[in-house]
Amino acid sequence: MKKTYQIPFDKDGNQLSYEGYGAMQYLDNFEFIDTLEYVSYRTGRSAIGFTFRRASSGTLVNIFITDMDKMLLKMVEGKITGKFTFCKRGANYGCKLLETGSYNKDIKRFVAYNQRFDAYYDLTTGEWMSNACKDPDCDYCNNRPEKVC
Repeated sequence: MKKTYQIPFDKDGNQLSYEGYGAMQYLDNFEFIDTLEYVSYRTGRSAIGFTFRRASSGTLVNIFITDMDKMLLKMVEGKITGKFTFCKRGANYGCKLLETGSYNKDIKRFVAYNQRFDAYYDLTTGEWMSNACKDPDCDYCNNRPEKVC
């Protein structure tokens, strides 16, 4: 069973990288969809991290160097859109990318592409943006699940 833990935040809603540094509230870990914009980097006694600003709230989150490495090639002009969650490594807390996507202004949805099934889906609901084709020999559509997991 995966251990659950709470994430420390300051009085302004910024995610803290370490317990006790002005933590005003602890929230159960959660997933969120947002666009993060790079702000700065920081070094600590035991970790190197990066600070990003959430577009939806203006609050700050911390990214570990390991998770930043996975995000770099997907960033555009210092920004990345996707589904995120928080994580804990040792005594430090951070935020990590679960999957990337982009905001489609025309349909007002966060959309992502699934390469395995060659189709776009709603990042929030996991619903496919198009119906599967009826071709019985189609490798993409024949095994496509009802929703993206």
